[in-house]
Amino acid sequence: MASPIFVSNPSPTFSLTAIVKGYQFAILGGYRLLQNQFFFENPKYFKFTLVALQLSIFVQILLSIPNYVLKVVYYGFKFFLRKEIEIDWYQGVITILIEDVLQVQPMVLLIIYTFYCDVFEDIFNSGLQYIDQVTIASHKKPKLIYSTGLIKLKRVELRKRSTFTNLLSKLEWLSISQINHLSYLFRSYLQLISGNLFLVSVSFLPYIGSPLVSFIVSRNFNSKLGSSLTLLFFIIGLIIPTEAVWKLYAFYYTTQFIIKAILNIPYFQKLNFSIQQCEDWLDSRAGLSFGFGSIFFFLEYEFNYIALVILFLQQLSIAYFITQVTDPVPDTLNEPWILTQIYWTRIYNKLLVSSDGFKPIPLSYIIFKQGETSPDTSSFVTPISSNTNLSELNEQ
Repeated sequence: MASPIFVSNPSPTFSLTAIVKGYQFAILGGYRLLQNQFFFENPKYFKFTLVALQLSIFVQILLSIPNYVLKVVYYGFKFFLRKEIEIDWYQGVITILIEDVLQVQPMVLLIIYTFYCDVFEDIFNSGLQYIDQVTIASHKKPKLIYSTGLIKLKRVELRKRSTFTNLLSKLEWLSISQINHLSYLFRSYLQLISGNLFLVSVSFLPYIGSPLVSFIVSRNFNSKLGSSLTLLFFIIGLIIPTEAVWKLYAFYYTTQFIIKAILNIPYFQKLNFSIQQCEDWLDSRAGLSFGFGSIFFFLEYEFNYIALVILFLQQLSIAYFITQVTDPVPDTLNEPWILTQIYWTRIYNKLLVSSDGFKPIPLSYIIFKQGETSPDTSSFVTPISSNTNLSELNEQ
């Protein structure tokens, strides 16, 4: 019997298994691709790692300036006016604004990413090529080769002209891919922080602030969790601190924001995806991308003095992610293939994975023996209608 129109079922793309699978892809991707000796022997990567370390430290110094300014003001008030102020409270507010609401660190890192996009794209392509080399070496007749079709694709023109892109176009030292990326980056960032600021503002409303934030956030996840879990989430949101509820919202959407950004230049732009198609691509892999992205976002947050180095590792690891959640790019792009990638119908129900020719993690019991293969998908969601027109899905 079909569910009533006001009752929704959990999305198969956002199951607990899919999220854990995303964790696996993050850990295995980094571990397996770092087995590539060329990564350590390439002087370009070594030099950039040193640059990334320096830039990470510089970013943290910049982000600490507001708190240092506050301390100067505090001691100024104390010395000249003989007046005490609640410096701890103000420092807490500044920290929450910078780290959780405005998400300044991820945005600054991704702007830096734009200016070093060639290095990031190169490490992504190197990861794909290494995966293909291992696949060819471990299979007599490999069917899935990822690097060839994607690397040969040419750059696209400006996605959509706007006042901002026209302004960026005047900067001759920016490539078209960088202009597209910056436009997409700032648009996504404004959407992210506007949602965060709205929830924080609502949380200060007397009496209704807490239930309203819980309702908005739970309603936002309804399409992924389904009605029953959404109701449970809403009830839990009434019990736990309101700050924890909107921080969870910010954490989820920041992970998606970063994933979109680091796939934009090496993958989405090469496939000539519109902004809406990028969103749909990610939404059909919501659980996988959240699991994958949350590992690296947590590391970048906890080890912020090497955050750009971790982002570099994430770019390498996402090459492995692509080989697990997409099909290889064909010799000639066509509508049916593009549609099957944007609306990914495969559901991941197993946590076991094969070694695929890579060295297994020591003492790991989640990986089969070397050379043994096993499909890690067992079901599909409703496929797209064959008469779906790709042009109708493009952003207006």
